[in-house]
Amino acid sequence: MLRQVKLLGVCVAMLYGGFNAEAQGGFILFTSRAAFEAATGGVLTFDSYEDVFAKSDSINRPGYDFNETGGSPNQFLDMTQAQYAAFGMGAAVTDGNRAASFVNDAGSLITFNFDTPINAFGFDLTTRNTSQLVNFGGDVSGSFTTNSGSAPTFFGIINKDGPINSLTFDVGGTGTVIFDSTLHGTSDLSLIPEPSNFILLGMGVLCGGFVFYGANRRRLAMDV
Repeated sequence: MLRQVKLLGVCVAMLYGGFNAEAQGGFILFTSRAAFEAATGGVLTFDSYEDVFAKSDSINRPGYDFNETGGSPNQFLDMTQAQYAAFGMGAAVTDGNRAASFVNDAGSLITFNFDTPINAFGFDLTTRNTSQLVNFGGDVSGSFTTNSGSAPTFFGIINKDGPINSLTFDVGGTGTVIFDSTLHGTSDLSLIPEPSNFILLGMGVLCGGFVFYGANRRRLAMDV
């Protein structure tokens, strides 16, 4: 019993540390839209490209623009789910009936420029058939890998080390690239724990689960 109490105390400490971490430097990457939206508090601007834009290599949107440079000249398209489904990428449209896309080739870069500095950005990105390593740079830099099978991948970032004025993505490989359900804006950094504390929080929840699971097993054994 004493061992259970001590273990539970450790779990509570982990949970407390996870929920009350103070915002410091660095950035946090998200692969879950739900987790990203929860962390940013639902204050970001949403764009799903439902209003048709004319094809161009530079597109202006409310609060930001995006352009393609490098490689062969390409233009962004705003197409319907049925049009994307014709070549096996219908799932890339994650909100409404339209999404933005372009044909990627070696050396192509997508850059998002924001009218005013932000600290949070996210979107659903889909590459055709195979997974791709995506490198990103600008005010923050790193990499992530897209899902295979033309399945959307959520990318979200919260920068805790300063503002984001622009982000550039090098998708790599070749083929159609589609993005949809874009979020951008500024969230309250004081509510967001450090990346290490997300791990700590997960350990705390897991630890607590083991404590209560063990206690329930012993109680059931005594009742038999």
